[in-house]
Amino acid sequence: MSPGQKADVVRLIKEDDPEVITLAIGDGANDVSMIREAHIGVGLYGNEGMMAVQSSDFALGEFKFLWRLLMHHGRLCYLRNAEVILYFFYKNFVMTMPQFCLAFYNGYSGQTVFDDKYIAFYNLVFTSMPLFVKAIFEQDVNYQLEGPQIRKLYPSLYYIGAKHTIFTWKNLSIYIVYAVYHTGLSFFVPLYVLEDTHILTNSGHNIDMWTISGC
Repeated sequence: MSPGQKADVVRLIKEDDPEVITLAIGDGANDVSMIREAHIGVGLYGNEGMMAVQSSDFALGEFKFLWRLLMHHGRLCYLRNAEVILYFFYKNFVMTMPQFCLAFYNGYSGQTVFDDKYIAFYNLVFTSMPLFVKAIFEQDVNYQLEGPQIRKLYPSLYYIGAKHTIFTWKNLSIYIVYAVYHTGLSFFVPLYVLEDTHILTNSGHNIDMWTISGC
């Protein structure tokens, strides 16, 4: 087949069923059109040059590594990306909703409820560290088991990505509900607990709004 015909085959499958995810794998320049047309392109290092590798999304040394790319890395990629997106919705919701709630108490003056150092520390810790830890240590299946044993489980494990079981409207709604609940805890509980109290600092002054936001 010519390079154009290879791309036409991929295009035909994509147009026949829009829900299908296509993958094309090749090792030469004549496979570039096919690789670019597919949703996921895989290039092989070979004797025919680097054109396929340079045009692909993933590069492999041999065909035997394809199963690991799909069943291992592909599955973990879906798990991590789906949960990270949901987590970012939750994290940003919890950070911004107290600002919105404070507007009803300060006459929409634009005053922030959090001190700048809290905002910087929150974005630094809760944006980078959870993602860093999850990307390295998150693994729901022990992939160190013997190859033949774990490969038998792959068809049943891989359906979570094919069926989109994590990144759904239901799970997004659950994360939003958690965000609203934690927003109420982080804003209204310190506000009303400290509203009628007289707590003095070491300098003899009453506590200010930064104490409430720090709680």
